[in-house]
Amino acid sequence: MELAELGERRRLPWGNTGNSTMWDCTFAGTRFVYKEYSDEFRAVADQNALGKLITWRDTLPDDERRQLDRVAAWPRYRVRRNDTLLGVLLPFAPDMFFRRMAPHGVPHPNVIANLVRRTPEGNVIPGAAVFVKTSAIGHAADVLLRFHKLGVLVNDVRELNILCTKDGSAVYYVDCDVMIGPWGRVGPPAAPEYLQGLLPAGAPPSPRIEFAKLAWVAVWILLDDFGLRGTQQTRLTAIIDAKDAGLITQTSLMGQIDMEDWRRLAARWIRWTASATVGPPPGEPTVVTPRPLVLPRTLKMHETQQKSTRGWVPERFKRPQPATPVMQTLTAPVAQRRGHGVTVLLVATAAVLVLVGLAAVSLLSRGGL
Repeated sequence: MELAELGERRRLPWGNTGNSTMWDCTFAGTRFVYKEYSDEFRAVADQNALGKLITWRDTLPDDERRQLDRVAAWPRYRVRRNDTLLGVLLPFAPDMFFRRMAPHGVPHPNVIANLVRRTPEGNVIPGAAVFVKTSAIGHAADVLLRFHKLGVLVNDVRELNILCTKDGSAVYYVDCDVMIGPWGRVGPPAAPEYLQGLLPAGAPPSPRIEFAKLAWVAVWILLDDFGLRGTQQTRLTAIIDAKDAGLITQTSLMGQIDMEDWRRLAARWIRWTASATVGPPPGEPTVVTPRPLVLPRTLKMHETQQKSTRGWVPERFKRPQPATPVMQTLTAPVAQRRGHGVTVLLVATAAVLVLVGLAAVSLLSRGGL
């Protein structure tokens, strides 16, 4: 299709999108994301392979095609201008894979990296509970296994190319236009520098390499630190099952693994949802967050306690009191009441004496007469 056929083009404010620019647009009455390639990528892209990648989706059985559309932003059309490749049209991810971002509340893709605890500009964002993270990682592993079963390599497996729901109950792969499959290779093997240094130098794309990438994503997300290197098995064992921690560690360090173990892990972790009635399978330790969280509702609980305290304090104690011990404050009114009683008694006694004195004087006067 030609660029001129796209309507209502508007640049999407999604920040860094690698070697491309993202646009919101319409085509044939449907909204799409127009991924406009950079000059550098267009120079190396094989547009014939890209065309075959797009049509490969149409060759799938209906059930598999629907499953693919649920978990991946598979390209729909090549966009050209006078036969020059410019980019591709992609479907928008479902709404559940977006979140509104401050300060303007604009929806952004919710990448799996957002599950970590972080402090942007000094603001602490607690991150997700471990069972939410394991659920998202389990779904990511399950989808990756499905791709491999279809003979497809994701190529660029990383934390920014996997979207997830807030509760980790579903994932959605993006950047599908660089995947490798029966159509060949659209572009060169892809991996960011921080991942390349953790993988065997010069290793060609393979299912084993892709799971090593996913294992590092799992380590970083579970431990809330994208700067980690080397073995993290001890720290992982503190928050997830020791067997799972060993599998993730062995996979990340390119050790010997059995892919069936990843299938079993994915199946178990997918069952861990955010529901209050569903938890880890019986016999496995309950997962906990990797570090204490300061929840926003703590202050509200404190305020509620103050409010309930004020409800039962006697009226006379609501006035500001001097900084003296409580017992002194409480006994002061008692002492005042006692002093007042003594005063009344003295006044009454004096009155009686006066009356007695007057009576005596009266009697003496009568006697003298």
